[in-house]
Amino acid sequence: MSFKNGDRVSWNSQAGGYRKRKEGVILHTVPAGVHPRVVVTPECLPKGTKFTSPRTHESYLVLVGKQTRYHWPRVCHLKGEKSTLEKQVHEAAIRCADMAAHGSRDVKEYESAILECLEED
Repeated sequence: MSFKNGDRVSWNSQAGGYRKRKEGVILHTVPAGVHPRVVVTPECLPKGTKFTSPRTHESYLVLVGKQTRYHWPRVCHLKGEKSTLEKQVHEAAIRCADMAAHGSRDVKEYESAILECLEED
């Protein structure tokens, strides 16, 4: 799976026997065979990556929330997240399809359903 800088991603993190869902934005791409400390300053890296070997595949540094340190999750655990606008448009399409399935042909109703979805969130 390939991502680009600016993509929103999520993954499940596990530490101390607890699982936590994390979401963030990819800010840096780390080429295969390169350690993240070459891409950003070591202070920005998560604790414990100082002695970690570079990965054999392209990887990403992700900023979660307002934290000052990047996360370096395994690529196989990353899932792309839709932007808020994409989610709203998807919801509007579902509502319009549902209205059409129930026989509605009124353009004003469709327009109203779309505007409601775009105003939410």
